[in-house]
Amino acid sequence: SEEEKSNILNVTGMPCRVNPSDHVPIASVFKWKTDESLIYDLRTNNPTNPNNNSSDNSNENSSETMRNDAMSLILSCPITDEQRMAFEATLIPYASHQLTQSGDTNNSNNENNTSTSSKKGKPSKEEIDYYKNQRQQKELLLEEFSEEARQMLDAALKLRRKAEKFDLQKAKSDRKAQHEAKTKAADAI
Repeated sequence: SEEEKSNILNVTGMPCRVNPSDHVPIASVFKWKTDESLIYDLRTNNPTNPNNNSSDNSNENSSETMRNDAMSLILSCPITDEQRMAFEATLIPYASHQLTQSGDTNNSNNENNTSTSSKKGKPSKEEIDYYKNQRQQKELLLEEFSEEARQMLDAALKLRRKAEKFDLQKAKSDRKAQHEAKTKAADAI
């Protein structure tokens, strides 16, 4: 009560006759922030800019860090191991799924594994159906989870997507740099 609180703070202190221990039970409620501008890098206690797409050396390991952070969120999520395994199964890319279905995990040149998409880089009907099924399974699983678990898993998925985007941008930047280097070398001859 407010009277007990005031008495402890202003008169008796702790421990006292009413509270013979200096340990006071407390309760708190936490909610995951979804505003990405409030993300802090806990190693440096500095705010990070999740929209920063610079490719300087300080971001060299950022996709790996993002993937590790995503996995940490998934592993610390308050769900059962069975639920976690089912959720992770919904994240398996189509090409990896094909490898496990063919039973040939050692030979990446297997005819069934070389072409997962139709012409012009468009996904095949099988691939589209696979991802639709994965999304439906993920949605069904998420309905079973608590709000806290859904928020943690959503944050993990966002980190994984950012890591993939970062890798694609880095690969594009690397290809551009290689092309420019070849052009300069050809012009020098």
